[in-house]
Amino acid sequence: MSDFMAGQQVTVVPRKAQASDIHGDPIMAGGKPFSVAGALVAPGDPEASSIEWDPEGAQVDVTVYFPKGTDVAALDGADVKVNKDTYRCVGRPAVWPESAPGSRNIVWKGTRIG
Repeated sequence: MSDFMAGQQVTVVPRKAQASDIHGDPIMAGGKPFSVAGALVAPGDPEASSIEWDPEGAQVDVTVYFPKGTDVAALDGADVKVNKDTYRCVGRPAVWPESAPGSRNIVWKGTRIG
């Protein structure tokens, strides 16, 4: 397993229900993706986003930091793009109970699709 390198680009593309970003703008399934770059910092930081993958790169654990107020409940089944690779993430993301106060760290399990 490798940690996602700080500064790389992560984009979350919802495929199902509508959600809202931190500003209240709608995020439509198959529509406007949103970037979480800039939150990619050192592993262990409670406000970090990270990607871990198996040696073949086919499976991935995606942890995305969202500020408090971001609507994440409708983001099940999202596609997560990491640079040129896309991972289909199955199921509703789980919120880490140990997230920093006022934040949400969301974890998906994903499979590379492209």
